[in-house]
Amino acid sequence: MGHPEKRAAYPPEILNSSRRLEPAGKVRLMLRVVHDINEHVDATADEQPVIEAGPGLDELCRLAAREMIAVALEAERRAYLDAHAGHVDATGRRLVVGNGYANERAITTAAGGVEVRAPRVDDRSEGGQFV
Repeated sequence: MGHPEKRAAYPPEILNSSRRLEPAGKVRLMLRVVHDINEHVDATADEQPVIEAGPGLDELCRLAAREMIAVALEAERRAYLDAHAGHVDATGRRLVVGNGYANERAITTAAGGVEVRAPRVDDRSEGGQFV
């Protein structure tokens, strides 16, 4: 079967080395969290610091959850419409078609409450029902 060192992804001299590896290229410092803006403002400056407020982490999670739910509902509707594309009436019109969106309703996720508009389907085939 061979030595494990010969099958390893990294040469053994790198794995067994005690020297610290340095990153290649330019090193960029990460942004830091500032808890007190006054601590980092020059007291002699005439200008006030400009703070741009964006959505917080919780709001970003809610927005992402809302978007993921909307994409999943659209994919489910698309799969249902594609599966029933062959259902047509005597004149050749489809019996299963998309029909807009339902009213927004609040649902609770792990990220918090989000408003979702579910896509609707008009299913006129016998016994057909989009669930």
